[in-house]
Amino acid sequence: MILALTGLFESVRHWRLYSPLLAALDIDSGLYGYLSRANTLRAASAVGQPIVLGYVMVVAISFYLFLKPQITNRLYLSLGMILLTLGLIATLSRGPWVGFGVLLIAFFITGPHAVRHLSTLTVTAILSFALLLRFAQWSAGDQFVALHRRDRGKHHHIQTGITC
Repeated sequence: MILALTGLFESVRHWRLYSPLLAALDIDSGLYGYLSRANTLRAASAVGQPIVLGYVMVVAISFYLFLKPQITNRLYLSLGMILLTLGLIATLSRGPWVGFGVLLIAFFITGPHAVRHLSTLTVTAILSFALLLRFAQWSAGDQFVALHRRDRGKHHHIQTGITC
C-alpha cells in the first residue's frame, strides 16, 4: 500500500521521490531517471523502474484478493483495492496491466460461481476493448497507447511485426 501511495504521489506531482536520496548518497545506479508517457511521469517509487513497480502492484493485488474474505469492512476492502489499482495505473506500464487482466481471469475462473463471473468478465472485456479502440483514435489516446515515440520533432515507429 505504501508503494502504491508513493507511486501515486510521484505520478501526480511529477517528482521522483528517491532521486534526491541517491544524489545525496552519490549513488549513480541509472535506475531512477525520469520516464514519461503521454506527458505523465511513470511512477517507480522505491523499486526503481515502472515495470517492476507494476508487477509488484499485481502481486499485491493478488494477495489482496486472497485476503478478501478476511476483510470484513467493505469500505476498507474497496479503498485498498482502489489504492492498489491506482498504484498499478500510475506506472503507465502496459505489461503489468496485461498481467492484472490475466490475474483477474484466473481469479474468476478458480473462484465460486465461475461461469457467472467469467461471462460478466467477458462482456466487460469486450466493452473495455471497444472503448480502448475508440480512445486510441483520439490524439490523447494516440499518445497514451500507441507504439511509437517522438524524438526531437521526428516521428519514429517501433517495428512490431504486425501488418494491417
